[in-house]
Amino acid sequence: KHEEYAIVFKQVVVLTDADIQLLKDVYDFFIQTQNTDAIRKLALKIKIKTGIVTDMNDGRFINTLLKDYNHYQLEK
Repeated sequence: KHEEYAIVFKQVVVLTDADIQLLKDVYDFFIQTQNTDAIRKLALKIKIKTGIVTDMNDGRFINTLLKDYNHYQLEK
């Protein structure tokens, strides 16, 4: 149930559907190719764009952000 989910990164509101779709596509590609350096750079770009500061590992950060965005869209 989405009501029980607490959004971790409130800054997710600055992202658009297009941002999230691109993030998901690029992240999925980097996971398939196991390109950890590219995942790190992708996470850094998102952090810069959103102003998010976290010590979460990059993969977990991106997955959490995607979950947050989905729940944010459901709550709108």
